[in-house]
Amino acid sequence: MKAQLLPLLQAAAKNADAHSMLWMGVTDEEELSKSDPYFSALGLALLGAEELAIFRKGNVQYLPNSSSSTSIWHLTKWMIERTRFCRSAETALDDLFAYLANPEMVVHHVQPIAQVEVAGLDEPYEFPNGVMLRHSGGVPNATLAFQLTRWSYGVPAPRYHFALTKEHLYPVPIGKARLEGDREFFWSWEELQSSSQQLEDVALCLGLASDVKEGVFGGPKTIVPDTRIPFATDWGAWDLERLAAPNFMVSLAPVEVHNAARLAGYLDCLEPTDADRIRVPLRHLNLFGARLPLVEKAIHLRVALETSFLSKDNGPGLADRIALRAAIVTGSNLEERREIKQAVKKAYDLASGAVHKGSLKETESPRLTAAAEICQKALQLFLVYGGLPNDWFEIDTEGFRERKA
Repeated sequence: MKAQLLPLLQAAAKNADAHSMLWMGVTDEEELSKSDPYFSALGLALLGAEELAIFRKGNVQYLPNSSSSTSIWHLTKWMIERTRFCRSAETALDDLFAYLANPEMVVHHVQPIAQVEVAGLDEPYEFPNGVMLRHSGGVPNATLAFQLTRWSYGVPAPRYHFALTKEHLYPVPIGKARLEGDREFFWSWEELQSSSQQLEDVALCLGLASDVKEGVFGGPKTIVPDTRIPFATDWGAWDLERLAAPNFMVSLAPVEVHNAARLAGYLDCLEPTDADRIRVPLRHLNLFGARLPLVEKAIHLRVALETSFLSKDNGPGLADRIALRAAIVTGSNLEERREIKQAVKKAYDLASGAVHKGSLKETESPRLTAAAEICQKALQLFLVYGGLPNDWFEIDTEGFRERKA
């Protein structure tokens, strides 16, 4: 079969219209009859191959979060694009028949990150939880990589120069069209959420390891087949996130990425309840670095401070209690602790005033940033030492130290 398809594929890759339009038809034959002659010749050969019957109209290919109808037209298009991408018709045919022979395929959970640049880093860079940081053009799905590198121009959206990806093995998902509600081929909600959480954790740790004034924010997420997988359509399902972007382009140094990986490793080792607790201040501190009005930044900082340094003791004197605990955790000597306590209390009072007044002078921004940097240092220490404290009385009386097992 490969020997019969090879010359047709080589001719189509060389001569077929790169922008061959899909004319919707009831049958595969009808769609192919309206296509470019080279495209049509290859398509009809694919249609006649019984080994490829699962790609004919009436079948469905599944991803963990979506599905799409198959057609020989889409398979033909993929074969030509794959041949041009890898400059080898033999490789494209090998990929097609490997897909048919294997019970599993590689898919990638992808989240582009807004306005981040990394120079001097060997990529893709792997984090302890299996998430990869890579240039958007290196996303292992050629169609999505092209889209991400083109999105940056001519549209009112953040530039996505880099992306986070997580690789998964997924049962080869192709079969007859199924009734609505048949979830046999889909991931469970828990599996999808777990993968999404791993992507978010890396973005949060990148923000925690870098300049507190500029957050690291993931864009919409999607799941795509690997470039080597003959998938029916260019369409993909996006999980929309709350969009946020830093004030300016974030330039991450390799050492910051390495530190983020270290912190992500600690986060990944926490018990689920401890991980959920510390993600709350991590998210709000990251949002302090978003392109937002100063009042909203102050509110996010206030929430980050409260969730970092309070537990159930929410009585009077919050500002003093938060400031004292920040000083105990991050200060190295008495004089430094006095300065930290004063800085955090002033910032917390400013943030509290902003909540009620709805305004804050831009000249107060450095005070907020100083407190955010203290909160950032504390959260880094909490991750290293096993999560947010469970017993603040012990810390208040004996000082900050590693949590007991």
